[in-house]
Amino acid sequence: MDNNIYDNLMGVLLSVKAGEFGINEFIVSLIFSFIASIYIMKLYTWYYKSDYDSNTSLGVSFIIIAPSITSVFYAIQYSLPLSLGLLGALSFVRFRTPIKNPEDIGFILFVIAVALLSAVFRFVAASILISIVTLFVISRASLFKFRLNENRNISIFCKATGINSEHLYEKISSSLIELGLNSHEIRLTDVSSNDGVISMHIGIKLKKNKDSEMLISKIYDRIHLLDNIESFDLSDSGHII
Repeated sequence: MDNNIYDNLMGVLLSVKAGEFGINEFIVSLIFSFIASIYIMKLYTWYYKSDYDSNTSLGVSFIIIAPSITSVFYAIQYSLPLSLGLLGALSFVRFRTPIKNPEDIGFILFVIAVALLSAVFRFVAASILISIVTLFVISRASLFKFRLNENRNISIFCKATGINSEHLYEKISSSLIELGLNSHEIRLTDVSSNDGVISMHIGIKLKKNKDSEMLISKIYDRIHLLDNIESFDLSDSGHII
């Protein structure tokens, strides 16, 4: 029974050419795209380990993006009017949230490429692409392992009213500098405004030493005393303190 299933699956993989798909081939493409998207999500998470630049929601979205693109490309490849209509519809799509990290864009293009290769049954090419990117990620992690291990990444998430974002960041960064931090260790990661409420994410890189715990405690106390801040959280490499 198992041998028959294996033989049928291999027969589909070896006999089908791009542009000649049936429902069985579509299911196989969809399964490959789904499995590849899970792997890419894990690779993305591992790539950004110990780094506050990671975007967890973006990584999870890969599981939706890849099979969706595979399905769409499968649907339009047989119909020129449908493909032109889809192109016109997508031209109205706008993403209002900017992607500040160029590496995130690279991962998005990576997911799209694998999804398209899956849609045209180019599994070998997709596997080669995944292997190349995996080697790059491993090389990057090896090159920067020491630098990442010696740092402790702290994130400040705060909401404030009655103040503009520039003034708020200036107040927070000035307070942090007074505690002994250098300006290059402080970075504004994200800021948004909604109905007069400023939401801000500030990243801090600290050296891992015996004084870091005391410094984090001082940061918490100092931010807590600042005016205009309604709420804030302090996280250490993604873990709320």
